[in-house]
Amino acid sequence: MWLQQGAFSAGFLLILWAVGLAPARLLPERLFRARLVAAPVFGFAAVAVLIAAGYRRDIPLAALAYVVLALAAVGLLFEGWRLSRRGSTGVGEGFAVVATTLVVLILCLAPAWIGGARFAAVQGNQWDQFSYLSVAALAKRMSYSAYNSAQLWPFLAASTAH
Repeated sequence: MWLQQGAFSAGFLLILWAVGLAPARLLPERLFRARLVAAPVFGFAAVAVLIAAGYRRDIPLAALAYVVLALAAVGLLFEGWRLSRRGSTGVGEGFAVVATTLVVLILCLAPAWIGGARFAAVQGNQWDQFSYLSVAALAKRMSYSAYNSAQLWPFLAASTAH
């Protein structure tokens, strides 16, 4: 089980890193020597904006996942092309990225490996958690336009009538 979690998390971080490569490369090298370490953060921001905007425009989540994978492939191809032109593998920079990724991965998965799902509590009440889970389930099953155009008032009027 921990191997599955580790592989999934490593794959997800690799995708985020590949998507965030281009914005991370825009940081000035003289100020940010290990700027590739920031690539997963840029990738997460880009993926979050892309998925929110795509869902708002009724693009299915599966199609958005393919878009994210295509962006990651483009990022990896660009980075490979850049490294082949430079003639250097950037071992020091690569080691910093891999080491940081492993540390983050271990810190994120350690609580689940140690004690399972009982290691943390949500700050809030059960209604907050129910609300978040309901919205996530709704986003998976309904398009934004169908959700936005739903008529709630007839249902409320019928349910409150005596």
